[in-house]
Amino acid sequence: MVKFKTAGIAIIALLIGSTIYPSTLSYANHHSEAVKQTEVTQTIPPDVKLTVANKFPNGLQFNLTFTPINEIEEVRLRYKLVGQTNKSSYRTLSIDKGLDPITATFSIQSGTSNDYIPPGTKIEYWIELWTTAGDKLENEPNHIIYLDSKYEWLAVENKNIIVYYSDTGMAKKAKTVLEITQSTLDNIQSVYQVTPIDRFRLVLYESYPDMQKALPFRSKTIQKELVTQGMAFSEERSAVIYAHGNTFKSTTSHEFMHLLTHEYVGRFHTRIPSWLDEGLAEYGNLFQSNDYATPLKKAVADETTKPLKFLNVFTGEPEDIIVAYGKGKSVVTYLAENYGPDSIGELLRQLASVPQIENAVLQTYGRDLTTLDKEWLEDFLGTATETKPSAEVSTPLEKLNIDPLNTDQVSTINRSCGQSGPTAPYDVASLLVLVSPLILVFYRRSA
Repeated sequence: MVKFKTAGIAIIALLIGSTIYPSTLSYANHHSEAVKQTEVTQTIPPDVKLTVANKFPNGLQFNLTFTPINEIEEVRLRYKLVGQTNKSSYRTLSIDKGLDPITATFSIQSGTSNDYIPPGTKIEYWIELWTTAGDKLENEPNHIIYLDSKYEWLAVENKNIIVYYSDTGMAKKAKTVLEITQSTLDNIQSVYQVTPIDRFRLVLYESYPDMQKALPFRSKTIQKELVTQGMAFSEERSAVIYAHGNTFKSTTSHEFMHLLTHEYVGRFHTRIPSWLDEGLAEYGNLFQSNDYATPLKKAVADETTKPLKFLNVFTGEPEDIIVAYGKGKSVVTYLAENYGPDSIGELLRQLASVPQIENAVLQTYGRDLTTLDKEWLEDFLGTATETKPSAEVSTPLEKLNIDPLNTDQVSTINRSCGQSGPTAPYDVASLLVLVSPLILVFYRRSA
Protein backbone atom coordinates (compact mmCIF):
# COMPACT_ATOMS: atom_id res chain seq x y z
CA MET A 1 0.00 0.00 0.00
CA VAL A 2 1.45 3.36 -0.99
CA LYS A 3 0.52 6.99 -0.95
CA PHE A 4 2.39 9.87 -2.50
CA LYS A 5 4.22 12.81 -1.06
CA THR A 6 6.30 15.69 -2.38
CA ALA A 7 9.52 15.26 -0.47
CA GLY A 8 11.57 12.31 0.61
CA ILE A 9 12.55 11.04 4.04
CA ALA A 10 15.08 8.44 5.07
CA ILE A 11 16.89 6.52 7.81
CA ILE A 12 16.53 3.56 10.22
CA ALA A 13 18.55 0.73 11.61
CA LEU A 14 17.75 -2.86 12.41
CA LEU A 15 19.82 -4.80 14.90
CA ILE A 16 19.33 -7.76 17.14
CA GLY A 17 21.62 -10.05 19.10
CA SER A 18 21.39 -13.57 20.47
CA THR A 19 23.73 -16.05 22.08
CA ILE A 20 23.27 -19.81 21.90
CA TYR A 21 25.08 -22.42 23.99
CA PRO A 22 24.44 -25.82 22.40
CA SER A 23 25.67 -28.71 24.53
CA THR A 24 24.77 -31.71 22.38
CA LEU A 25 25.37 -32.43 18.71
CA SER A 26 24.02 -35.40 16.78
CA TYR A 27 26.49 -37.58 14.88
CA ALA A 28 25.73 -38.76 11.35
CA ASN A 29 27.61 -40.21 8.38
CA HIS A 30 28.14 -37.96 5.36
CA HIS A 31 29.39 -40.50 2.81
CA SER A 32 27.48 -41.24 -0.39
CA GLU A 33 24.07 -42.90 -0.34
CA ALA A 34 25.70 -46.29 -0.85
CA VAL A 35 27.30 -46.02 2.58
CA LYS A 36 25.15 -47.07 5.51
CA GLN A 37 23.86 -44.08 7.48
CA THR A 38 24.39 -44.19 11.23
CA GLU A 39 23.17 -41.82 13.91
CA VAL A 40 24.84 -41.53 17.29
CA THR A 41 24.42 -38.89 19.95
CA GLN A 42 27.73 -37.46 21.04
CA THR A 43 28.26 -35.06 23.93
CA ILE A 44 30.20 -31.95 22.98
CA PRO A 45 32.12 -29.83 25.49
CA PRO A 46 29.89 -27.09 26.90
CA ASP A 47 32.20 -24.33 25.66
CA VAL A 48 30.87 -24.60 22.10
CA LYS A 49 29.43 -21.12 21.68
CA LEU A 50 27.55 -19.40 18.84
CA THR A 51 26.69 -15.71 18.95
CA VAL A 52 24.44 -13.99 16.43
CA ALA A 53 24.30 -10.25 15.78
CA ASN A 54 22.14 -8.43 13.28
CA LYS A 55 24.13 -5.91 11.24
CA PHE A 56 21.32 -4.17 9.46
CA PRO A 57 21.32 -3.17 6.66
CA ASN A 58 24.09 -5.66 5.92
CA GLY A 59 22.52 -8.77 7.40
CA LEU A 60 23.45 -11.19 10.18
CA GLN A 61 26.87 -12.02 11.60
CA PHE A 62 27.58 -15.39 13.23
CA ASN A 63 30.58 -15.97 15.48
CA LEU A 64 31.47 -19.50 16.54
CA THR A 65 34.09 -20.53 19.10
CA PHE A 66 34.86 -24.08 20.23
CA THR A 67 37.67 -26.20 21.62
CA PRO A 68 39.56 -28.06 18.87
CA ILE A 69 38.07 -31.46 18.06
CA ASN A 70 40.25 -34.04 16.34
CA GLU A 71 39.96 -34.21 12.56
CA ILE A 72 37.44 -31.40 12.14
CA GLU A 73 37.85 -30.51 8.49
CA GLU A 74 34.98 -28.14 7.81
CA VAL A 75 32.43 -26.02 9.63
CA ARG A 76 29.16 -25.14 7.96
CA LEU A 77 26.47 -22.70 8.98
CA ARG A 78 23.03 -23.92 7.92
CA TYR A 79 20.17 -21.43 7.84
CA LYS A 80 16.77 -20.83 6.31
CA LEU A 81 14.33 -17.97 6.16
CA VAL A 82 11.24 -19.72 7.45
CA GLY A 83 8.34 -19.46 5.02
CA GLN A 84 6.45 -21.38 2.41
CA THR A 85 9.48 -22.89 0.65
CA ASN A 86 11.56 -23.49 3.79
CA LYS A 87 14.64 -24.13 1.70
CA SER A 88 17.83 -24.21 3.72
CA SER A 89 21.19 -22.89 2.59
CA TYR A 90 24.65 -23.29 4.01
CA ARG A 91 27.90 -21.44 4.01
CA THR A 92 31.32 -22.80 4.82
CA LEU A 93 32.98 -20.90 7.65
CA SER A 94 36.61 -19.94 7.47
CA ILE A 95 38.51 -21.44 10.43
CA ASP A 96 41.67 -20.25 12.09
CA LYS A 97 43.12 -23.64 13.10
CA GLY A 98 46.08 -22.03 14.80
CA LEU A 99 43.92 -20.87 17.67
CA ASP A 100 42.63 -22.61 20.76
CA PRO A 101 39.72 -22.17 20.98
CA ILE A 102 38.97 -22.25 17.26
CA THR A 103 37.00 -19.28 15.97
CA ALA A 104 34.92 -18.86 12.84
CA THR A 105 32.88 -15.97 11.49
CA PHE A 106 30.24 -15.79 8.79
CA SER A 107 27.73 -13.22 7.59
CA ILE A 108 24.40 -13.55 5.80
CA GLN A 109 24.09 -10.55 3.53
CA SER A 110 21.08 -8.25 3.32
CA GLY A 111 20.33 -4.75 2.17
CA THR A 112 20.69 -5.12 -1.60
CA SER A 113 18.09 -5.76 -4.30
CA ASN A 114 19.15 -9.41 -4.51
CA ASP A 115 19.72 -10.05 -0.80
CA TYR A 116 17.01 -8.64 1.40
CA ILE A 117 15.63 -9.84 4.73
CA PRO A 118 12.31 -8.20 5.69
CA PRO A 119 11.69 -7.14 9.29
CA GLY A 120 9.80 -9.83 11.17
CA THR A 121 11.49 -12.67 9.29
CA LYS A 122 12.05 -15.82 11.31
CA ILE A 123 15.49 -17.25 10.58
CA GLU A 124 16.48 -20.72 11.73
CA TYR A 125 20.16 -21.65 11.92
CA TRP A 126 22.41 -24.46 13.10
CA ILE A 127 26.03 -25.58 12.90
CA GLU A 128 27.51 -28.63 11.17
CA LEU A 129 31.03 -29.84 11.94
CA TRP A 130 32.47 -32.26 9.37
CA THR A 131 35.34 -34.64 10.09
CA THR A 132 37.98 -35.91 7.68
CA ALA A 133 36.16 -39.26 7.77
CA GLY A 134 32.98 -37.64 6.44
CA ASP A 135 31.11 -37.69 9.75
CA LYS A 136 28.88 -34.84 10.86
CA LEU A 137 28.30 -33.16 14.22
CA GLU A 138 25.10 -31.11 14.13
CA ASN A 139 23.26 -29.12 16.79
CA GLU A 140 19.52 -28.53 17.07
CA PRO A 141 18.21 -25.54 15.07
CA ASN A 142 17.71 -22.26 16.85
CA HIS A 143 16.01 -19.17 15.50
CA ILE A 144 16.06 -15.40 15.53
CA ILE A 145 13.37 -12.85 14.63
CA TYR A 146 14.83 -10.03 12.56
CA LEU A 147 14.00 -6.90 14.57
CA ASP A 148 15.81 -3.73 15.57
CA SER A 149 17.55 -4.20 18.91
CA LYS A 150 17.84 -0.46 19.48
CA TYR A 151 14.19 -0.76 20.50
CA GLU A 152 12.73 -2.92 23.21
CA TRP A 153 10.22 -4.76 21.08
CA LEU A 154 6.90 -5.71 22.59
CA ALA A 155 4.32 -8.03 21.08
CA VAL A 156 0.65 -8.92 21.16
CA GLU A 157 -0.31 -12.24 19.67
CA ASN A 158 -2.79 -15.03 19.19
CA LYS A 159 -2.43 -18.47 17.66
CA ASN A 160 -2.32 -17.09 14.08
CA ILE A 161 -0.65 -13.68 14.29
CA ILE A 162 2.00 -11.84 16.24
CA VAL A 163 2.27 -8.06 16.08
CA TYR A 164 5.54 -6.37 17.06
CA TYR A 165 5.66 -2.77 18.22
CA SER A 166 8.46 -0.73 19.73
CA ASP A 167 6.80 1.77 22.07
CA THR A 168 4.41 1.28 24.97
CA GLY A 169 2.43 4.19 23.56
CA MET A 170 1.60 1.99 20.57
CA ALA A 171 0.10 -0.82 22.67
CA LYS A 172 -3.51 0.12 21.89
CA LYS A 173 -2.76 0.46 18.18
CA ALA A 174 -0.94 -2.90 18.14
CA LYS A 175 -3.96 -4.54 19.75
CA THR A 176 -6.16 -2.94 17.10
CA VAL A 177 -3.90 -4.32 14.36
CA LEU A 178 -4.14 -7.80 15.89
CA GLU A 179 -7.93 -7.56 15.97
CA ILE A 180 -8.05 -6.32 12.36
CA THR A 181 -5.88 -9.14 11.06
CA GLN A 182 -7.88 -11.79 12.92
CA SER A 183 -11.15 -10.27 11.70
CA THR A 184 -9.79 -10.18 8.14
CA LEU A 185 -8.87 -13.87 8.45
CA ASP A 186 -12.30 -14.76 9.87
CA ASN A 187 -14.11 -12.73 7.22
CA ILE A 188 -12.38 -14.33 4.24
CA GLN A 189 -13.19 -17.87 5.40
CA SER A 190 -16.48 -17.66 3.48
CA VAL A 191 -14.45 -17.21 0.28
CA TYR A 192 -11.64 -19.67 0.90
CA GLN A 193 -10.64 -21.62 3.98
CA VAL A 194 -7.21 -20.45 5.09
CA THR A 195 -5.47 -22.49 7.78
CA PRO A 196 -2.14 -20.79 8.57
CA ILE A 197 0.74 -23.27 8.72
CA ASP A 198 2.61 -20.90 11.03
CA ARG A 199 1.97 -17.53 12.59
CA PHE A 200 2.14 -14.38 10.50
CA ARG A 201 4.33 -11.58 11.85
CA LEU A 202 3.49 -7.90 11.43
CA VAL A 203 5.97 -5.17 12.33
CA LEU A 204 4.60 -1.72 13.12
CA TYR A 205 6.48 1.50 12.54
CA GLU A 206 5.13 4.82 13.76
CA SER A 207 8.22 6.70 12.57
CA TYR A 208 8.31 6.93 8.78
CA PRO A 209 12.06 7.63 8.65
CA ASP A 210 12.61 4.43 10.64
CA MET A 211 10.42 2.40 8.32
CA GLN A 212 12.05 3.71 5.13
CA LYS A 213 15.31 1.90 5.60
CA ALA A 214 13.62 -1.32 6.64
CA LEU A 215 12.07 -1.64 3.17
CA PRO A 216 13.71 -3.03 0.02
CA PHE A 217 16.11 -0.75 -1.80
CA ARG A 218 14.51 2.04 -3.80
CA SER A 219 16.09 4.96 -5.57
CA LYS A 220 16.07 8.39 -3.95
CA THR A 221 13.82 9.60 -6.74
CA ILE A 222 11.17 7.01 -5.89
CA GLN A 223 11.49 7.75 -2.18
CA LYS A 224 10.80 11.40 -2.90
CA GLU A 225 7.69 10.59 -4.91
CA LEU A 226 5.77 8.36 -2.56
CA VAL A 227 4.92 7.34 0.96
CA THR A 228 4.84 3.57 1.39
CA GLN A 229 1.99 2.59 3.68
CA GLY A 230 2.92 -1.09 3.97
CA MET A 231 4.47 -4.11 2.33
CA ALA A 232 3.66 -7.81 2.52
CA PHE A 233 6.36 -10.48 2.15
CA SER A 234 4.67 -13.77 1.40
CA GLU A 235 7.65 -16.11 1.56
CA GLU A 236 8.75 -14.76 4.93
CA ARG A 237 5.17 -14.59 6.27
CA SER A 238 5.65 -11.01 7.38
CA ALA A 239 4.40 -7.51 6.68
CA VAL A 240 5.58 -4.02 7.51
CA ILE A 241 2.88 -1.50 8.41
CA TYR A 242 3.17 2.26 8.74
CA ALA A 243 1.03 2.70 11.84
CA HIS A 244 0.94 6.49 11.96
CA GLY A 245 -2.06 8.51 10.85
CA ASN A 246 -5.55 7.43 9.87
CA THR A 247 -4.88 4.87 7.14
CA PHE A 248 -3.20 2.09 9.12
CA LYS A 249 -6.42 0.08 9.49
CA SER A 250 -6.94 -0.08 5.73
CA THR A 251 -3.24 -0.78 5.17
CA THR A 252 -3.27 -3.61 7.69
CA SER A 253 -6.32 -5.36 6.27
CA HIS A 254 -5.16 -4.95 2.66
CA GLU A 255 -1.61 -6.23 3.19
CA PHE A 256 -2.82 -9.06 5.39
CA MET A 257 -5.18 -10.14 2.62
CA HIS A 258 -2.15 -10.58 0.37
CA LEU A 259 -0.56 -12.85 2.95
CA LEU A 260 -3.76 -14.89 3.31
CA THR A 261 -4.31 -15.24 -0.45
CA HIS A 262 -0.73 -16.34 -1.04
CA GLU A 263 -0.92 -18.71 1.92
CA TYR A 264 -4.00 -20.34 0.40
CA VAL A 265 -2.44 -20.81 -3.03
CA GLY A 266 0.93 -21.82 -1.55
CA ARG A 267 4.11 -21.93 -3.57
CA PHE A 268 2.22 -21.15 -6.77
CA HIS A 269 1.06 -17.73 -5.56
CA THR A 270 3.22 -16.03 -8.20
CA ARG A 271 0.68 -17.29 -10.77
CA ILE A 272 -1.97 -14.95 -9.38
CA PRO A 273 -2.42 -12.03 -11.81
CA SER A 274 -2.36 -8.53 -10.39
CA TRP A 275 -6.03 -7.87 -11.16
CA LEU A 276 -7.04 -10.85 -9.03
CA ASP A 277 -4.44 -10.34 -6.28
CA GLU A 278 -5.22 -6.66 -5.80
CA GLY A 279 -8.92 -7.18 -6.36
CA LEU A 280 -9.01 -9.77 -3.58
CA ALA A 281 -6.94 -7.56 -1.28
CA GLU A 282 -9.55 -4.82 -1.59
CA TYR A 283 -12.53 -7.18 -1.64
CA GLY A 284 -11.43 -8.55 1.73
CA ASN A 285 -10.27 -5.18 3.09
CA LEU A 286 -12.46 -4.39 6.10
CA PHE A 287 -11.52 -0.69 6.03
CA GLN A 288 -11.56 0.32 2.37
CA SER A 289 -10.27 3.87 2.10
CA ASN A 290 -10.09 4.39 -1.65
CA ASP A 291 -12.76 5.17 -4.19
CA TYR A 292 -11.86 3.43 -7.43
CA ALA A 293 -15.35 3.56 -8.94
CA THR A 294 -15.11 7.12 -10.30
CA PRO A 295 -11.91 6.69 -12.35
CA LEU A 296 -13.11 3.25 -13.45
CA LYS A 297 -16.45 4.63 -14.66
CA LYS A 298 -14.68 7.36 -16.59
CA ALA A 299 -12.30 4.85 -18.21
CA VAL A 300 -15.21 2.59 -19.17
CA ALA A 301 -17.07 5.55 -20.65
CA ASP A 302 -13.95 6.55 -22.59
CA GLU A 303 -13.37 2.91 -23.63
CA THR A 304 -9.81 3.00 -22.26
CA THR A 305 -10.02 0.11 -19.81
CA LYS A 306 -7.53 -2.67 -20.45
CA PRO A 307 -8.81 -6.24 -20.90
CA LEU A 308 -8.15 -8.59 -18.00
CA LYS A 309 -5.67 -10.57 -20.11
CA PHE A 310 -3.45 -7.46 -20.13
CA LEU A 311 -3.68 -6.93 -16.37
CA ASN A 312 -1.51 -9.80 -15.20
CA VAL A 313 0.90 -7.05 -14.13
CA PHE A 314 -0.16 -3.44 -13.70
CA THR A 315 1.79 -1.12 -16.00
CA GLY A 316 1.29 2.20 -17.71
CA GLU A 317 0.57 5.73 -16.64
CA PRO A 318 -0.65 6.54 -13.11
CA GLU A 319 -4.26 6.83 -14.25
CA ASP A 320 -4.00 3.42 -15.94
CA ILE A 321 -2.88 1.81 -12.70
CA ILE A 322 -5.63 3.47 -10.66
CA VAL A 323 -8.19 2.14 -13.13
CA ALA A 324 -6.55 -1.31 -12.98
CA TYR A 325 -7.03 -1.36 -9.22
CA GLY A 326 -10.64 -0.35 -9.66
CA LYS A 327 -11.27 -2.99 -12.28
CA GLY A 328 -9.63 -5.71 -10.20
CA LYS A 329 -11.81 -4.87 -7.20
CA SER A 330 -14.94 -4.62 -9.36
CA VAL A 331 -14.33 -7.91 -11.19
CA VAL A 332 -13.72 -9.82 -7.95
CA THR A 333 -16.92 -8.33 -6.50
CA TYR A 334 -18.78 -9.33 -9.67
CA LEU A 335 -17.50 -12.92 -9.45
CA ALA A 336 -18.44 -13.21 -5.78
CA GLU A 337 -21.94 -11.78 -6.25
CA ASN A 338 -22.81 -13.58 -9.50
CA TYR A 339 -21.09 -16.94 -9.08
CA GLY A 340 -20.84 -17.11 -5.32
CA PRO A 341 -17.90 -16.32 -3.01
CA ASP A 342 -16.82 -19.97 -3.01
CA SER A 343 -16.14 -19.73 -6.76
CA ILE A 344 -13.18 -17.47 -5.99
CA GLY A 345 -11.75 -20.13 -3.70
CA GLU A 346 -12.16 -22.63 -6.51
CA LEU A 347 -10.42 -20.24 -8.92
CA LEU A 348 -7.44 -20.00 -6.56
CA ARG A 349 -7.36 -23.79 -6.19
CA GLN A 350 -7.30 -24.12 -9.96
CA LEU A 351 -4.35 -21.72 -10.10
CA ALA A 352 -2.45 -24.07 -7.80
CA SER A 353 -2.86 -26.88 -10.33
CA VAL A 354 -2.83 -25.14 -13.74
CA PRO A 355 -0.16 -22.61 -14.68
CA GLN A 356 -2.26 -19.97 -16.47
CA ILE A 357 -5.13 -17.79 -15.29
CA GLU A 358 -6.97 -18.36 -18.60
CA ASN A 359 -7.20 -22.12 -17.94
CA ALA A 360 -8.11 -21.59 -14.28
CA VAL A 361 -10.97 -19.26 -15.26
CA LEU A 362 -12.23 -21.73 -17.88
CA GLN A 363 -12.17 -24.61 -15.38
CA THR A 364 -13.94 -22.56 -12.71
CA TYR A 365 -16.52 -20.53 -14.63
CA GLY A 366 -16.94 -22.49 -17.86
CA ARG A 367 -16.03 -19.54 -20.02
CA ASP A 368 -12.80 -18.03 -21.23
CA LEU A 369 -11.25 -14.88 -19.78
CA THR A 370 -12.38 -12.70 -22.70
CA THR A 371 -16.01 -13.80 -22.31
CA LEU A 372 -15.88 -13.28 -18.56
CA ASP A 373 -14.44 -9.81 -19.13
CA LYS A 374 -17.29 -8.98 -21.53
CA GLU A 375 -19.91 -10.22 -19.05
CA TRP A 376 -18.38 -8.11 -16.28
CA LEU A 377 -18.49 -5.02 -18.52
CA GLU A 378 -22.13 -5.60 -19.41
CA ASP A 379 -22.97 -5.95 -15.76
CA PHE A 380 -20.93 -2.89 -14.85
CA LEU A 381 -22.79 -0.82 -17.45
CA GLY A 382 -26.12 -2.28 -16.36
CA THR A 383 -26.77 -3.69 -19.84
CA ALA A 384 -26.60 -7.41 -19.11
CA THR A 385 -29.32 -9.42 -20.85
CA GLU A 386 -30.23 -11.13 -17.56
CA THR A 387 -31.19 -9.45 -14.32
CA LYS A 388 -28.20 -9.77 -12.01
CA PRO A 389 -27.21 -8.20 -8.71
CA SER A 390 -25.23 -5.02 -9.09
CA ALA A 391 -21.54 -5.79 -9.34
CA GLU A 392 -20.56 -2.71 -7.39
CA VAL A 393 -22.45 0.07 -5.67
CA SER A 394 -20.62 3.36 -5.77
CA THR A 395 -21.15 6.14 -3.25
CA PRO A 396 -21.58 9.54 -4.91
CA LEU A 397 -18.52 11.69 -4.37
CA GLU A 398 -18.66 14.97 -2.56
CA LYS A 399 -16.14 17.74 -2.96
CA LEU A 400 -13.18 16.86 -0.81
CA ASN A 401 -10.92 19.32 0.95
CA ILE A 402 -7.60 17.49 0.56
CA ASP A 403 -4.17 18.93 1.13
CA PRO A 404 -1.77 16.94 -1.10
CA LEU A 405 1.12 17.92 1.16
CA ASN A 406 -0.53 16.32 4.18
CA THR A 407 0.41 12.63 4.06
CA ASP A 408 -2.40 11.78 6.49
CA GLN A 409 -4.98 13.07 4.00
CA VAL A 410 -3.58 12.01 0.65
CA SER A 411 -5.58 9.18 -0.86
CA THR A 412 -3.77 5.85 -0.92
CA ILE A 413 -3.32 3.19 -3.52
CA ASN A 414 -3.02 -0.34 -2.23
CA ARG A 415 -0.29 -2.44 -3.72
CA SER A 416 1.01 -5.95 -3.20
CA CYS A 417 4.65 -5.58 -2.26
CA GLY A 418 6.22 -8.87 -1.40
CA GLN A 419 9.71 -10.22 -1.68
CA SER A 420 10.99 -13.73 -1.64
CA GLY A 421 14.34 -13.99 0.02
CA PRO A 422 17.28 -13.76 -2.38
CA THR A 423 15.11 -14.22 -5.46
CA ALA A 424 13.52 -11.51 -7.54
CA PRO A 425 10.89 -9.53 -5.63
CA TYR A 426 7.20 -10.24 -6.10
CA ASP A 427 5.68 -7.03 -7.45
CA VAL A 428 8.09 -4.76 -5.57
CA ALA A 429 8.53 -2.63 -8.69
CA SER A 430 4.86 -1.67 -8.43
CA LEU A 431 5.56 1.32 -6.19
CA LEU A 432 5.94 3.82 -9.01
CA VAL A 433 2.75 5.86 -9.23
CA LEU A 434 2.25 9.59 -8.69
CA VAL A 435 -1.22 9.32 -7.23
CA SER A 436 -2.37 12.21 -5.09
CA PRO A 437 -2.63 14.89 -7.80
CA LEU A 438 -4.32 12.39 -10.08
CA ILE A 439 -6.94 11.42 -7.49
CA LEU A 440 -7.68 15.12 -7.01
CA VAL A 441 -8.19 15.50 -10.77
CA PHE A 442 -10.73 12.67 -10.73
CA TYR A 443 -12.55 14.23 -7.79
CA ARG A 444 -12.72 17.64 -9.50
CA ARG A 445 -13.96 16.15 -12.75
CA SER A 446 -16.69 14.27 -10.93
CA ALA A 447 -17.82 17.27 -8.87
